[in-house]
Amino acid sequence: MINRNISRTWIASDAWSISEDIAQMVGINKVGDIFGFSFITGPNPGFKEYLQMLTIPPGAKNKFIEEYQQMGKSMDYLTKAVHIDVAYGERLAVLSIAHALRKLLDCNETACTGEKDLPPWKLLKELRNINFTLDDQTFYFNTSGNFINGYDLINWVRDMSSGQRQFVVVGNYNLEQKQINLKKPIEWSNPDNTTPVSICSEACPPGTAKKLSKISCCHNCTECLEGTYSNSTNLQNCLPCENETWSLKNSTHCKPRKEVFWKWNETRAIVFLTFVLTGFLLLFINLIVYFFYRGSPVIKQAGGYIYFLIMLGLALSYTSVLLFICKPNNHICRARSFLYALGFSLTVSCILVKALRTFVAFLPQYRQHNIKRFYKPPLIISCGTFIQVLICIFWLIFDSPALETVESPLGMEIIFQCKEGSGVGFGIMLSYIALLALICFALAFKGRKVPQRFNETGHIILSMLIYLFVWVCFTPIYAAKIPERYSIQAAAILVSTYGIIFCHFTPKWYMALCKKKEEVTMEAYIARACSTRSSVDSGLSELSGVGSLCNKSGLKISPSQTTMCSNATDVCSPESPVHILKVENSSNSQPTMRRRFQRRSI
Repeated sequence: MINRNISRTWIASDAWSISEDIAQMVGINKVGDIFGFSFITGPNPGFKEYLQMLTIPPGAKNKFIEEYQQMGKSMDYLTKAVHIDVAYGERLAVLSIAHALRKLLDCNETACTGEKDLPPWKLLKELRNINFTLDDQTFYFNTSGNFINGYDLINWVRDMSSGQRQFVVVGNYNLEQKQINLKKPIEWSNPDNTTPVSICSEACPPGTAKKLSKISCCHNCTECLEGTYSNSTNLQNCLPCENETWSLKNSTHCKPRKEVFWKWNETRAIVFLTFVLTGFLLLFINLIVYFFYRGSPVIKQAGGYIYFLIMLGLALSYTSVLLFICKPNNHICRARSFLYALGFSLTVSCILVKALRTFVAFLPQYRQHNIKRFYKPPLIISCGTFIQVLICIFWLIFDSPALETVESPLGMEIIFQCKEGSGVGFGIMLSYIALLALICFALAFKGRKVPQRFNETGHIILSMLIYLFVWVCFTPIYAAKIPERYSIQAAAILVSTYGIIFCHFTPKWYMALCKKKEEVTMEAYIARACSTRSSVDSGLSELSGVGSLCNKSGLKISPSQTTMCSNATDVCSPESPVHILKVENSSNSQPTMRRRFQRRSI
């Protein structure tokens, strides 16, 4: 290194940390700063003088001293060849053995009364327990047998006059504290006496941990993974997050996970809440209109107690939407599914009664008798709702909705949402409501050509189409399990309920509030229906030669009295003149003409 003029900061091992030969090499000052660790050093009073005055006591023999005296060396020869301060360790060793023997031999100031013939292991055992003081320092061995006073840090200080190095103790290494304590300032060979940086790798900042590289004493810094952190420099390993906290990659601390669900102050929740409250307000307005106009034909035709059951079913459906706006649990998940299933099944069952009522009321008399036997509104509503209740009970028992927690991709959020079981029960529940809606649609479509004043078939058809369209669109979205499927589910419930309100209630409001009383009475309705039909019949007679056909076949039009009354619809009229084509000629020679003209008019 001297020849190649390489200057570094060197750390000498105990083998050469106090080597005089190396310290006196020519050019040793060129290699940079040198430090070494050596066993503890200290003063040895009288040892230098003993080496200078080395003699053989009278009557004693010492071949080493005799040979030394024959060499003719000067008095200071030994003092220069021996490191007097380093011999401090030998002094401590001798004192340690002396204290151990004194205790084993039970010595006092005059004599030793203990056992003289003892095995070496007893001495070793006693050495572990010694504790003595020397030069204001306490010396003892720890449980591992190490001397607790550690090692001295020796700085090879440059002697510019001689070109050699001098050994100066500048600190020590404490075994218990495992750190170096400096006692004197160090003079560095760098410009401006700056402390050199003696690392091959940069320090790992918080958020990273040290990972040893293939190069000795060097390391790489690796980022802490999700769920771990490091809050100080040069940590060996990242620390795991505790107490249900979490961290992102390269984090210096852990944070509680954010719980994600529909909160009342969120924009989405406020929008849905506004629609729900508006729906309740419309139901309340509908109740007021019903109360004040309960005696009018329009409200009577609405169905009486069926009117209230529809409102109750819609109220349950709106309540189910409210349960979307809170932190869900197992009970809330079950309740919101059950409320919607029960509420909308009750609503559609009531609409089914209205559709069947209109369909039956305007069938020919010979067909009405057979169908009216099955027309029992309370039984139809009860059965339609009870079947849905059974479906929900089996659903809750075997495939119940439950709370599901999903971690976000980064892990800092926990999403609370309801899982509708495997989806089979949820699908059966929706399919049953869709079946009722299809039956309502079919019955209303069959009776769509009846007189239009109090006819609700168009409203039933439209409301059922809205429901079917909304849920048919919702099904693939829900099956795809997109994150916003629960928002779409709540929106589908609202659209379905608003479809019922605007198709079934608002026309009644218009008839009750905006039409004149004379226009909505039963008599006015029947008279208008009969007048319309008479004009249609006379127009058909003139245009198609009905009169000549009647004359030729023996048919004539005569006034008659008839009463139209339907117990199901509560639409009854007193006997009023209507026109019926009667066949006076009972001949069977004109069956086709009879079927063509024998029609009932209202």
